[in-house]
Amino acid sequence: RGGPAATTDRYSALFFYQGEIDADGIVYFSVPVPAGLRHARRGRRRLTVTVAYAPEVQRWGLEEYLGTKLKWKLFRGDVSPDDVAAAMSYDEEAEGKASSGAPSKADGGGSAAPKDLQFEIGVKRRSRGTVQHDVYEWTAHQVRYSENFYTLAVESRERWDRKRPPPVPFALAVRLEDTGRTVEVFSEVRNITVRAEAQARPCRA
Repeated sequence: RGGPAATTDRYSALFFYQGEIDADGIVYFSVPVPAGLRHARRGRRRLTVTVAYAPEVQRWGLEEYLGTKLKWKLFRGDVSPDDVAAAMSYDEEAEGKASSGAPSKADGGGSAAPKDLQFEIGVKRRSRGTVQHDVYEWTAHQVRYSENFYTLAVESRERWDRKRPPPVPFALAVRLEDTGRTVEVFSEVRNITVRAEAQARPCRA
């Protein structure tokens, strides 16, 4: 799982990352969402995600325009990578289902895969371009929403059937904010990340 850097004003937190992803791979990022958002007195809680990538493009009109395609989904809670991979690989367009329609037991997909958060544009539409921007808003925050970090999964798919396609440069930015400007999101997120780093630090004799 990745750990993006963070910077922002008092009422929001901005996480960003820049790197590469394998042409057929998934990378995971943990996004802290503090329980203190339940105290916001007005306005909305908002998550904004932007992902941009630079795939190879066709020059002679013989193949699909983009050599690699990316898509991303955000899940509430510390879901397992296997479950996320199942939800990411589900082909919504082929099945003609909504973007949240991960395979369930009724669909013959075994145990139900986790549901991604429903952003305004949706995964089907935003995944068409190399700059993918979407917004998720909610009005009431429950403590259980913050029991674990949220999981942002970014998946790439090779489109030209190359044996050894190069990795794809990409960058992402995630902004969490209290639009009513009552909860100091930055301080709460910083405290969460400091505690997480301390717990992950090995003990020395």
